[in-house]
Amino acid sequence: MAELAAIPDPPVTASQFRTPPATRSLATENQIKALKVISDSELMVRQMKGIYKVRHPELRKLYDQAQQLVRRLEHFEIRHALREHNQIADRLANEAMDRGR
Repeated sequence: MAELAAIPDPPVTASQFRTPPATRSLATENQIKALKVISDSELMVRQMKGIYKVRHPELRKLYDQAQQLVRRLEHFEIRHALREHNQIADRLANEAMDRGR
């Protein structure tokens, strides 16, 4: 199972919903059938699980794309992890911010 640590970005923004759709080509190119996403955004995790609705029109488009990817996978798991307990995501976020400077 491929594992993805979603890069944090408070509060919920378009970038949080871009992470799963961005994996679409990665999943397709590498024939990934199962994906586990760990995010420090509890709101985004609950939205992806259908517990909370996505109301903003732009976020809704990205949410729909993410859900489309999930439906193509044989197995999908998403869970919340506090940032201080998710060193992988923290490291990836810091590396991305450093490259962006």
